[in-house]
Amino acid sequence: MTAHAALSVVAVFLRVAWRVIAAIVSRRWPRHQRPAGPG
Repeated sequence: MTAHAALSVVAVFLRVAWRVIAAIVSRRWPRHQRPAGPG
């Protein structure tokens, strides 16, 4: 596997993992239940 192919695989994996983490976080902690920030 070339370095470019490895980088593309890592980029796709990170993108998918980020979407999965965001979905889990949004499902566990809905926006209206999160503590309000400053202001």
